[in-house]
Amino acid sequence: MLSAITDYIKSRRHQLGKHVVFLGSAARSSPDETRVEDLIAGVALAWAAEHGKPLPNEEPAAAALGLMAAEATDHAERCARLQEAMAGLRPSEAHTRLARMMSDGYFPAVFTTDPTDLLQRGLHNRHMEPDKDYHLMVAGVDPADDIQVALEQSKRIVVVKCAGDMTRGYLPMTPPEVRKSIDTIGAVIERASRQLALFVA
Repeated sequence: MLSAITDYIKSRRHQLGKHVVFLGSAARSSPDETRVEDLIAGVALAWAAEHGKPLPNEEPAAAALGLMAAEATDHAERCARLQEAMAGLRPSEAHTRLARMMSDGYFPAVFTTDPTDLLQRGLHNRHMEPDKDYHLMVAGVDPADDIQVALEQSKRIVVVKCAGDMTRGYLPMTPPEVRKSIDTIGAVIERASRQLALFVA
């Protein structure tokens, strides 16, 4: 998929820096190709087992997410558990190639529902650090006005985490929690979508 996107962008070099990427939580990690959304579900299932919570046979992960969200309201604890679950994982080829394209100036902004640090690690491997080389903004943590100002006035790349960020200690887990975070920047997303937008699962 990223190869096709790369070829598409290269054919439109006159639009360099005018594209916005929306990256979903189905992005995979290496080396076992675990999807980010499955990683978070695994955290919830492990929490439910640890606390002796009975789960239904159908959609146990969704039930575990709901229970954990209701009872483990400390976002620092949620983030610590996700960090532990990520031991040994590293950025996938997709994260690596996206980071390369960002460092090469193809995208001024990336919106993502991936709360892990995989993209940040990919950017680190390209010698790019938050605050110094790009803005790292988190919906539900940073005011929407601040995110809009960064997108419209800064010359740095802006990475907007729409579903939390474990490095900032904020991790919504259920669809309603994620929607609440995204709703805080709904107008920001709508304005960004007026540019040429690419949606990647």
